[in-house]
Amino acid sequence: MPRGSRKKPIEEQIADVESKIQELQTKKKELLEAKEQEDIRRLLDAVKEAGTTPEELVKQLLSQNENQ
Repeated sequence: MPRGSRKKPIEEQIADVESKIQELQTKKKELLEAKEQEDIRRLLDAVKEAGTTPEELVKQLLSQNENQ
């Protein structure tokens, strides 16, 4: 009668899971960086549509902060 495949030792299973966690953390970091770049692009597009420059927007935001 054929036997089922043997389970990996626990230490090996832990190492596999830790490796997968590392891969997923790397993927998460890449996705967050891509999202940040997309947010920056959208912000710059909105600034251009408003007919202002990024520098002018920064000045406006800073002056609003000082007034609060």
